[in-house]
Amino acid sequence: MKFSKVKNWLTEKNLSVLNYNQKLSIIDNESLTKRLESEPNNNFRVHVISQKIIHKKRFFKKYLAQFSGYNIERKVKLTCEKYPIIFAKSYIPIRHCYGKESFIRILKNKSLGKYLLKSPRFKKELIRYEIDNEYIHRIIIYKHKLKRIIVDEMFSNDFSLKSISLVKARNKF
Repeated sequence: MKFSKVKNWLTEKNLSVLNYNQKLSIIDNESLTKRLESEPNNNFRVHVISQKIIHKKRFFKKYLAQFSGYNIERKVKLTCEKYPIIFAKSYIPIRHCYGKESFIRILKNKSLGKYLLKSPRFKKELIRYEIDNEYIHRIIIYKHKLKRIIVDEMFSNDFSLKSISLVKARNKF
């Protein structure tokens, strides 16, 4: 997703309550897995909480309407020594699980971003930020032709990367 000052300002408006370093950590364009793995002595791990087929009749958000029906829901916990635990949920419609995307069934403790979304085929179509009492949500929809994958990353309210700058956060524009 290319950087667009006006579009990003509107999207990031929800994050105005965060301090500067927290905001940069949340809007970071780099892969979360890659960013956490790059930290020295961080002991980064992915723990699968659950992976199952679910049926959602409807999602409450309009922009998630295309994910109604049968989906593979994958819940993971990202742990590392230097940062609080990060939870992530991903949804892939069953109708899109062919080709390379069928590997989601055998990912086990591997990161979705490292093996599936790393491919230049998938581009970020939409990013939303939401803050609730416990977490800061970064909801990203990835798109390749008609295939879509939604990822909801849930950061604790005190999450902040130690070494991040505006240039690093916006590095893919």
